[in-house]
Amino acid sequence: MSTKSTAAFSLLSLLFCAVFLAFKCDSFLIQPVNAQTPMPAPSFRRANSAPSPVSAPSPVSAPSPVSDPAQPTDNSPGKGKLLYGQAGFSKVLTGAEQDNSSAQAGVQSGSIDLKLRLPRPDTALQSKTPFQMNAERLSDFVEQNQEQMFAAKVSETARVLSRYDVELIVDASMSMRRPDCPGLMSRWGWCGAQSVDLARQLAPFAGQGITLTSFNRNFVVYEHQSPQQITTLFARTPLALNTRLAEPLADRLNDYLMNSRSDGAKPRLIAVITDGVPHPREQVQMVKDVLIHASNMIQDPRELTVVFFQIGGRDFMGQQFLAEIDNNLVANGAHFDIVQTVSFEHLRKVGLAQGLADAIKTFDYRARY
Repeated sequence: MSTKSTAAFSLLSLLFCAVFLAFKCDSFLIQPVNAQTPMPAPSFRRANSAPSPVSAPSPVSAPSPVSDPAQPTDNSPGKGKLLYGQAGFSKVLTGAEQDNSSAQAGVQSGSIDLKLRLPRPDTALQSKTPFQMNAERLSDFVEQNQEQMFAAKVSETARVLSRYDVELIVDASMSMRRPDCPGLMSRWGWCGAQSVDLARQLAPFAGQGITLTSFNRNFVVYEHQSPQQITTLFARTPLALNTRLAEPLADRLNDYLMNSRSDGAKPRLIAVITDGVPHPREQVQMVKDVLIHASNMIQDPRELTVVFFQIGGRDFMGQQFLAEIDNNLVANGAHFDIVQTVSFEHLRKVGLAQGLADAIKTFDYRARY
């Protein structure tokens, strides 16, 4: 074969191969897409999008977004992400995210499960510190439960005494310095502690405080004293000689007799705390006369009660004086027995407030029966 024939044959072979390859490539490129075969999903996902619901079981039953054209998709404007596809996440949802997830999933599935919804947090609280939020919650709780808390806190002793206008007359003589009270406290210091405790128990009922009168050779009346003011009073009052009880007792009894007919007036309960017999000697009869006169000025023995507490147990003359006015007041001319006495043994066991309540209960029983 000649050289020209060989070259022509090679050229034809190359042309045939080129045509064959061109036909094969063209058939691949123009191959029609089967309408029944879905396009593969893109392999990327937006930061706010959820994985496909097919990839993992859904925590909330909902129709597939592919099979239901009415369902919103991840790219639907204004609808947000399909939260019922979050089963593929290992993240633990916060309260707000659980709320949003339950709400949106319920709308997509056609029903809302109110049992699974959490309260939506107030956006105004996000700018507050945990301390501020806890303080406000505690304040709201106290306001909502104030009546229940108040009822549980008030003791039966305070309830009994709350029916009366309670006053204190306290001995401020030099003998009150003696340290023979519980805890080796002085008589004056122990009376101060008991008076403060009484004022605190009565504070819910006596909004203006209680009246306290100190006496020795003179007397001073302190009206409407709070527990804090009573503490200061006992710390600053100087002790002095003499135990002139008739004058302060007459002053407080006259105060009641002049105001007992006013609207809203309560029965008067006067607690007298002393460690001995009144002095000078004429004070003994003067005190008896004051009590008899006051008893003859009232219509009902429940209107007025005077309770004597002897603090310290060494003054036998003081014990005799208290027994005399407690047992023989009516025999000496009084219309009613308005005096009660409480021994120091009982006082040191139960305290001033309970001792007053016990005396009132005894008085009510005797007055009615």
